[in-house]
Amino acid sequence: MAGAPLLSAEAVSCGGLHGVNLSIGAKTLNLLVGAPGCGKGLLLRALGLLEAPDAGEIVHRGRPTRTLPEPERAALRNRHFGFLFAEAYLLPSFSVVENVAMPFFKISSVDTGEAHARTRALLDFVNLGPREQAAVQDLSRAEQRRAALARALVNLPDIVFVEAGAGEEPDFGETLRRAAAEFGAAFVVSAEGEELAAVADRCFEITGGAVRPLVRV
Repeated sequence: MAGAPLLSAEAVSCGGLHGVNLSIGAKTLNLLVGAPGCGKGLLLRALGLLEAPDAGEIVHRGRPTRTLPEPERAALRNRHFGFLFAEAYLLPSFSVVENVAMPFFKISSVDTGEAHARTRALLDFVNLGPREQAAVQDLSRAEQRRAALARALVNLPDIVFVEAGAGEEPDFGETLRRAAAEFGAAFVVSAEGEELAAVADRCFEITGGAVRPLVRV
């Protein structure tokens, strides 16, 4: 991988995982795979600074993060990370466009014109432009998932952390790859199976408390 990694785990231990070393490059699609309970969700949260590892270091753009005070960790997450959890967590009392734009109201300082332009560009990207004023409860699960992806990208994060579940749309992996190219984000995706492996730049298998690169043939 050319250049310094965007994010790296250095001898990280968390829960049942021990001595994890991996690196994430800019604008790449990275897959964490393993059986239920293997620790991939915990590793995803540790990489996303939602949980501190028991040992080792998570480094973002050359900056160690383990000893950062929580306000600084939160600021780093808010500015540089996006999250797409298994549940969409959209706010039912707001429209689709309001949900996607919500991070602008909470943590961003872009001007109104840029906020409108970026929100609508993302709605078009996920094919929800015509439904921007719809109530979120009127969307299908797949549409809610796409709205949540747009929201995760609206602040143009360095990295988006994704929990992939059963029933993803057939072109889900390709959508993430296009998002990486168009919006400049790397993706770290946890999944039980290897359905997304064909479009991933790197795959890591988690088994027996260890993480190893998955060699595809």
